[in-house]
Amino acid sequence: MFTYSYRQQQVSWQSKRQEQTMQIATAWSSNKDGDRAASDVFAQVRAQLPGRPDLLILFATPNYDGYTLAQFLRHQAPYVPTHGSSSYQGTMTEQGFHSRGGRGLGLMGIYDPMGKFGTGTAVIHQNPRRAGMMATQKAIEQAARFGEPPELLLLAAPMGVEKQVLQGIVDVVGRQIPVVGASAAATKMGADDQFVMGNGRCHAHQVAVTACYPSGSVHVAYHNGFVPTRFQGVVTKAAGRHLLEINGQAAAQVYNEWRQTGLGGLNAGHPDDAYTLTPLAYQLGYQNNHQPHSLAQVVGVTEAEGLALMTAVPEEATVVLMMGTREAMAQRAVRTVQTALLQTQTSVQAIRGGLLIYDAATMLAIHHKMPEVAKQLGQALGGAPFLTTFSFGQQGGFVNHSPSHSNLMIGAILFGR
Repeated sequence: MFTYSYRQQQVSWQSKRQEQTMQIATAWSSNKDGDRAASDVFAQVRAQLPGRPDLLILFATPNYDGYTLAQFLRHQAPYVPTHGSSSYQGTMTEQGFHSRGGRGLGLMGIYDPMGKFGTGTAVIHQNPRRAGMMATQKAIEQAARFGEPPELLLLAAPMGVEKQVLQGIVDVVGRQIPVVGASAAATKMGADDQFVMGNGRCHAHQVAVTACYPSGSVHVAYHNGFVPTRFQGVVTKAAGRHLLEINGQAAAQVYNEWRQTGLGGLNAGHPDDAYTLTPLAYQLGYQNNHQPHSLAQVVGVTEAEGLALMTAVPEEATVVLMMGTREAMAQRAVRTVQTALLQTQTSVQAIRGGLLIYDAATMLAIHHKMPEVAKQLGQALGGAPFLTTFSFGQQGGFVNHSPSHSNLMIGAILFGR
């Protein structure tokens, strides 16, 4: 049975909220005591906002008890939609990169009395498409905006079912509503200690969807920072997230030849940073006269010399070897924010705050540079608060706003006036 210490009393919110404009606050902790960490960040967010938040978003490493965190927020703010998932080795806010011994959590509170938000959850039960559909319907129902499409959908899901979950979301709202999602991170690849939370519920294998109807503007952008090489081929055999053959040859042999290096150092235990610099990608179609790519990170070699990937690549797709540098990775988050501002001609002074979905392998490859990345992000956002999760996959409208799943991406959601 879950118990609280002196923090058992519910928050008494102001009954009349005079401030009407959106305000956003964040807080973080790396305290080993999950109860204390949750209490600290909640108190800090509450102190920064003029009244009860209209949405709470929490990202925490899987060495915290997700159920305890979810129940704490539900107890303290029982009528507030809450959304969250596990983050790899830490989190990041405008105050810096927060990871102590691979532990950290961050909380964002959005105060927007003129807007509406709702969160829905559904356990997958071997039917991820249905779970995505049910969670979306519940989210819209809680927001009480029936018949009105949301400005944005936030998604959290376990790794391996993202594409099916997205199909379920599309079944409800179509393909033109922006979806920005994060695949919940475990302590390492192959572990099953990830969690997804929403409205007091927490489960390793559930979906959480939050429908956002903010009073202000929403700006969304994605960036991967990789460039295609001249090496490409056709997928002639694949099974789920195993790429078995390229051009009729063993995929690992082809990949090895393309990279001109051996595969002996590949470690499938976590996102290996050496292979993070040379992912594969397949083409998604055309947008604005160029051909975007969906990235697929290589994480292992199968017994038949196939490649284990972080996302499925369909047969007959053309795959391309991509190249990146750590220097480019370190600049990618700032460029994503800048893109979100430029594509809508929005000034940074109009931004109230932001959410970043940051690929875990990218973070790992430039781990020593993350404090500087946080500082640069803070400058790019003009000091506005932001919260970051380090995820095992990213979902978004990478081509013509149609929801899809990828790896090694950074997604940014900026909330404006």
